[in-house]
Amino acid sequence: MRFLSVFMLIALDVLISGCSGGIRDEEPLKIDAKHSLAAEAPIEAQTFSGQASYESSLVKRGPKPEAHWLACSAGKDRPTALIMHRERIAFDPALFCKSWIAQTFLHHGFNVITVHRPGYGQSTPPADLIGDASLLAIRAGVDQAVSKNPEIKKPTGAWGYGFGASVAALYARKYRDLSWLVLGGGFYDLEATYSTTQDASIKSLLETTKKIFGDAALEPRSAAYDLEGYPKHMAIYHGKLDTTAPYEQGHAFKDSLAANEIGGTMNSLDGASHDLPADLHHQVLTQLLASVPK
Repeated sequence: MRFLSVFMLIALDVLISGCSGGIRDEEPLKIDAKHSLAAEAPIEAQTFSGQASYESSLVKRGPKPEAHWLACSAGKDRPTALIMHRERIAFDPALFCKSWIAQTFLHHGFNVITVHRPGYGQSTPPADLIGDASLLAIRAGVDQAVSKNPEIKKPTGAWGYGFGASVAALYARKYRDLSWLVLGGGFYDLEATYSTTQDASIKSLLETTKKIFGDAALEPRSAAYDLEGYPKHMAIYHGKLDTTAPYEQGHAFKDSLAANEIGGTMNSLDGASHDLPADLHHQVLTQLLASVPK
């Protein structure tokens, strides 16, 4: 009952305030507190997987590092979305296509690809947080998934949450072949995150990154550092009570994008912290995905 009451409070707040002033004003998101993911029939999808090798300056001897990728297809005529995993855990290969996040995109007409960053899942370490090796690994995984499976098309856009949002933005900026981004609870300025996060594990992760890659390592890993190359359609959502990736991160990133005339929306989730309930998260994504170009 306590979970339901918290969810209903968040849902009511989102319905009332929906999107705050942002890149573009939007109608409030319509959240149904009684909605349940369990009520939706799962979409059957074929699972593909593989290991893609790539060059990395972090691996100087021995075999090339490999990026582990997963893909879900519910039909060859669907566009493809690239899904990024979060900071603490990789996707389970056996359950990925049945997970709420893959099913959300499958229900919206997409096939999906995900690539585990170095050091996560079955991808070769070392981890570099969301540095160049991560971007190269993701690109290698995407290219192999597309080339080996005719049903999987080149992604038209990407989604991520937490550090997944950060790397989705960096990937889009580097390769410039995505037409949309949907980003939630992201860490867009890592120096600011280091100073303001109340999550000890995130602070420790950033400290380790600086220790290994140098004091200047956080700037090039920050999506807000350089705004050149982002797609025209961007949807950002962020819990106003988020103290892990403080809400100001999303709001400041939105303001920077608006100042540079990059189109998109900002959806502020009143009453929501960093870890969103799956039912709420599904509804937010379902509404934001309705407007992405395919």
